[in-house]
Amino acid sequence: KKCLLELSTIYDKECLPMLLLIYRRFAWINIWRRYFSMTSKGTIQESSGGTG
Repeated sequence: KKCLLELSTIYDKECLPMLLLIYRRFAWINIWRRYFSMTSKGTIQESSGGTG
């Protein structure tokens, strides 16, 4: 199934796990970026893009 290409299948039972995994992956990336920016003590400040 091409879950990401068809919006009508977003809430399909087979598509939800994939979407959750993708969401978690992006969430972890966001957390790591925040953690890395905190450890760098603001020496490299990047404008946080509103990815939602």
